Parts: sequence; structure tokens; C-alpha cells
Amino acid sequence: SLYTDEALIGEIILSYFAALSPTNPDEFGCWDRWIKYRLNQEILSKSKKVSQENLEKFYGTTANEIGYDNKGRLIWFVSTKCYDGYIDDDTQRKAVILLLMS
Repeated sequence: SLYTDEALIGEIILSYFAALSPTNPDEFGCWDRWIKYRLNQEILSKSKKVSQENLEKFYGTTANEIGYDNKGRLIWFVSTKCYDGYIDDDTQRKAVILLLMS
């Protein structure tokens, strides 16, 4: 549950910055959506099964990049141009969450 996997300050920051996207709700709506996501037992179960080897493979691709969108705004994104093959969604999800929370 949320209380055994304490919410980190990074999650609050993530919710704020997610709200800057025109396709997302305001910061409180993003926070609400994030908490529901974190409490989803299916996602949590899959995330706990991701191996250290798969995480290291993902980080080894250096796919986490900073760049600019087509309006010149600074963005952070996961680039697939560096992948040396298939990396599953659960590994990507966990790796990005760990990166954001670190």
C-alpha cells in the first residue's frame, strides 16, 4: 500500500511538473492519478518482479535524455534510438520511476 511504500517527495514534484503538460490535469489531479497508479496491485506486482539485470540493461542504453520539444520547451524523455533490442514495459516503468525518485 501507499503507507508501506512511503510516498517520496519526488512523487509530489513529479505531480507538479506533470501538471505543466497541456494534456494533463492540474497538479492535484496529477497527484490523485499518481496515487491511484501506485495503489494498483497489478502494476505493483509486476514492478516488484523486474530483475536487477533488466534495470541495468535499460540504464545502459542511456535512453534517458534531455531535449527540446517542437515549441522550444525543455523536456525530459526516454529515447528508443539507443535500445539494443526489446525492453519490456514493466522494466521501463520501474526504471523511469526509480530515476525520477532518485
